Amino acid sequence: MTAALTLFFLLGALSIAAPTAANKNAITAAGLVDACKLATQLKKLGAYSEAMARNLPTKIEQLRTKVLQITMMLNHEGKPPADSDLNVLYYLKSKIQAAEAVLLNKLLLAVKKGLKAAEAAGRIDETVHLLAKANTGNGNEAYCVAQSASEGNVATKTHMPECYDGSIPRSTGPQTEVLEEPDLSAARAAINTNTENAKNPKTNANCLLSSTANTDGFLANGGGNHGEIILMGGILKITSAAWTSANWLDATADVGSGYPLSELHALLSAETKTLKTTLDAITALTRLGDEDKAHLQQIEASRDELGMSGQGNPIIIKATDFDSVRKRLKAFLSSKNNNLDDFQKTFDSQILKKAVTPADKKEQCSNKSMGNKDICRKITG
Repeated sequence: MTAALTLFFLLGALSIAAPTAANKNAITAAGLVDACKLATQLKKLGAYSEAMARNLPTKIEQLRTKVLQITMMLNHEGKPPADSDLNVLYYLKSKIQAAEAVLLNKLLLAVKKGLKAAEAAGRIDETVHLLAKANTGNGNEAYCVAQSASEGNVATKTHMPECYDGSIPRSTGPQTEVLEEPDLSAARAAINTNTENAKNPKTNANCLLSSTANTDGFLANGGGNHGEIILMGGILKITSAAWTSANWLDATADVGSGYPLSELHALLSAETKTLKTTLDAITALTRLGDEDKAHLQQIEASRDELGMSGQGNPIIIKATDFDSVRKRLKAFLSSKNNNLDDFQKTFDSQILKKAVTPADKKEQCSNKSMGNKDICRKITG
């Protein structure tokens, strides 16, 4: 066999054994931008649940304290409280009970949402950081995120500012307290939307991170039957096939068991915005007696809503009723500012004394009732 013939067979064998070359495609900035926008919204959802878990129990306790302060004020005034004063007390107590019910039924759901949202955002950020950093740093010889499918240059902060937190490639989080539950619908729907083919790959970008096909390339691989990788919490699929925009999965649906976005998808239908409306409702009440005006409007509620026994007409609490309690409470708190703790101890001891006094020695309540309520007109004995 001649040397030329030997060389011919060797070259033929190498051509058969060599793996199919990868396309070494790069993902485009448009895909990462939408992923980062979703991550930002996910972080807001996590921050919302944290804010509700921190603020709502605090406001409930503040309102409970306000009820106690009003009760002490009425006792200190030394006369049977007016019907309007008792109505205000009943109203505040009903709001405490309603807020506690919301806290019990909704807060755990909100926390579950927030935890899964934070986990998904973290997964997205890790992948964004990995892809954005995967370039040679020396021009555009090798990179994994391109400016566009047609623009053969590496994408930087200029092209995807949504994916940079300062100089670090990752989505940004909320800078202020989040008190409104974010709507993720638009951000989720955008993930697998390929407007004007903006998410098509940039070919021959020499992206050499990894490959499910054991060939060079990350987002577009050589042929063969190889494993599938799901990144970004369940929205970015890598297979042995060439990369296309279809590798961005539908974030509005279940992307598979065990992925945080799938688990979040199952939770998003649970209503938790009520936490914010409840927080708003009691926050204004907690300021009663602290400001120069009550800022509360007239309300009408049934006796049942206010926790009153018996039948009767709806209870109307006027704005002037709230303001009357506000004015007197502010004066009471100011006068007792230096010894309010001592006053409360005295007040508590009076209640305890009344509780342990034999029934035949207790002071009898006035027969006059407030709006047919079967209650004692006197707050304490």
